[in-house]
Amino acid sequence: MRRVVAACAALALLATGCTSEEGPAEIRIGLLTALTGTQQAPGSDIRQGFLLYLETHDYTLGGRKVELFTADEGENAESSAPAAEKLVQRDNVDVLAGTISSGASGGVAAVATREKIPFVGANGRPKIEDPTWVWHTSFLTEDFGASLGRYMAEEIDGPVYVMGQDFVGAYEGVRGFLRAFREAGGVLANPGGEPTLTPMSTLGYRQYLDGIPETGAKAVYGFYVAKQGVDFLKQYPTSGAAGLPLYGSGATEGTKALPAIGEAAIGVRSAFHYAPNLDNPANRAFVAAWDAKYPGVVPSGLAVSAYDAGAVLDRAIAAAGDDAGPSEINKAIAGLGKIDSPRGEWEFGPKTHTPVQKWYLREVRRDGRSLSNAVIQDLVTLGS
Repeated sequence: MRRVVAACAALALLATGCTSEEGPAEIRIGLLTALTGTQQAPGSDIRQGFLLYLETHDYTLGGRKVELFTADEGENAESSAPAAEKLVQRDNVDVLAGTISSGASGGVAAVATREKIPFVGANGRPKIEDPTWVWHTSFLTEDFGASLGRYMAEEIDGPVYVMGQDFVGAYEGVRGFLRAFREAGGVLANPGGEPTLTPMSTLGYRQYLDGIPETGAKAVYGFYVAKQGVDFLKQYPTSGAAGLPLYGSGATEGTKALPAIGEAAIGVRSAFHYAPNLDNPANRAFVAAWDAKYPGVVPSGLAVSAYDAGAVLDRAIAAAGDDAGPSEINKAIAGLGKIDSPRGEWEFGPKTHTPVQKWYLREVRRDGRSLSNAVIQDLVTLGS
């Protein structure tokens, strides 16, 4: 179908007498994110971060004007794959980008691989067998947990209670934590030695939290996102586990969630690839542009990943040339090397096509009238 559309477009140019001398061919981008449902709030970070890059670059990427098409990824692969197919077949996009859900990214990746079109994702992604056409500017979801596992095994004097939501992203994040935690000699406080997974329909977490001190736990690691993450953190300080230090996934207390959580979030620690107080030229420029566009809103790691997706495409499209299509752009992405980013310098790993990057230990603190995640220390570099 894409070849037919491209051929028709070429014939139309000949019929009208248009030539490439009028300027580089327009680039068509399909952006998927959560426009509805439980992931809508973090999904807006993806949209805002990507749009900020376009707006600060005059809606051009690699010297070519951008026509942007957006679609709702839904909740999982069953909804994201049809949305991606429409962008490719109906809108004839050259590149797919975005997604907030790890599950949804798998559906888009399958479409991109089948259609041979680059997909530049901006949030967590599970490992896939063949990432030839799939790139992510964020991380593997397992890295959320893996970045904290060794640290907590070495720093917490005693067993750790591990819990999370019963959904695919939490499975991956908790699995990464357990692998690194156990390799470093860490012991779980959970009865039976396995993490506790709470149903997505859970409204009250005290039924799980109140009994944690009885397990002998010295700290809690929780993987919760979106509305469930807000509820979990708001209830933690009034539960029986309140006296135990709480470590999150990095998504648990994301920027959009902090105002809703309020004072209950202060002191919560997490691992992530970005924090607004990172002191480097790229981050200072990014924060200034973000503040001008979204005053009073603290930028998040999700927004940075989406902003970096724009930067990746900008460089790759320029390297591919004025009339390059999906295949040439995909090849150019593979050859980009180091990316200068607000998070610090990173590059795509050759095995996974996700960033080889530094992860930071952060703590929620009050910053003026707002709450923000502040970097405490570097943790580990992950990626392959």
